[in-house]
Amino acid sequence: MSRFARLAALLGACLVPTVAAAQPPTLQPVGADAVTAFRFGRNTTFGQSPTVFPANVLGLPDPAARPTIASTDPMQICALGEGGTITLRFTRHAIIDRPGADFTVFENAFYRAFGSPPRAYAEPATVEVSRDGEHFVRFPYDPVTLSGLAGVTPVDGSGDLTNPAMSGGDAFDLATLGIDSVRFVRLTDITAKLLCSGGALSDDGAGGFTCRPTNPPHPYYDFTVNGFDLDAVVALHTVALDPTAVRADNRPTGFRLLDAAPNPFNPTTAISYQLSAISQVNLQVFDALGRQVRTLVDETQSAGLHSVPFDAVGLPSGAYLVRLTAGREIATRRVTLLR
Repeated sequence: MSRFARLAALLGACLVPTVAAAQPPTLQPVGADAVTAFRFGRNTTFGQSPTVFPANVLGLPDPAARPTIASTDPMQICALGEGGTITLRFTRHAIIDRPGADFTVFENAFYRAFGSPPRAYAEPATVEVSRDGEHFVRFPYDPVTLSGLAGVTPVDGSGDLTNPAMSGGDAFDLATLGIDSVRFVRLTDITAKLLCSGGALSDDGAGGFTCRPTNPPHPYYDFTVNGFDLDAVVALHTVALDPTAVRADNRPTGFRLLDAAPNPFNPTTAISYQLSAISQVNLQVFDALGRQVRTLVDETQSAGLHSVPFDAVGLPSGAYLVRLTAGREIATRRVTLLR
């Protein structure tokens, strides 16, 4: 039996009856579920008590927050303080790159009820992401408009969390960094450093500071700023992880080809896989006759989780076999395209 005949036989053995129509992919908001590192900064202790922290920064954002009313519940918010930093982990899921925003950072930013034009009360933080919790990449940002920072856009806790235009918060797309998947998000407060840029910072003797900004001050400067207040980090595009596939030190334990998400799909899905070591990777898609219809990856990749899109535009409905080869290891999964 030829190689393609064997492949077709394997694919045919796992065919299932088709359904009338494929459902569109559904975004499922998933909150971070662990804090792996933190260092609180100066000027505040709000929400830092062990009776509320770290539970107050995990899961989903405060549903009571509104665009003109900030959340002030220490069971929902933790102030990082000036210069503070925190790293959150997604243990049971990984954030993957799909079209549009992949995760949203929620701070208790809100629109001021005075002044013209209305401005957001911003307390910005930089955003960095990582696959392994050790090597981080920072999103670029504009120090004047604050684009690319968290802590800028007001939150609506009653809004649809899968739609940043409704939920508020600051959304980030992994495609900006050219990264396909991450499990860690690190936030670092730069409120004093940024909003007082060009001005003078002086210690007030009580652990805080006095900011004397330039004239005119930074467009977002407010005399009451005291640092980034974290509500939640929520992933929008995720893939579920095998809990046995990651060790306590967050390193991968083996070679795995995960279930595609969504599956069945129309017309795109995400193919995710894990490598235990740097490998020459080949990811191909075959039809029911054993014919190769797509090559999704053909390159050397690092250890860890990877996710790539499979766009089936131009292909007919039916079952397809995804084959992953990394060195001497091979794995296959069936996916179903429904039109």
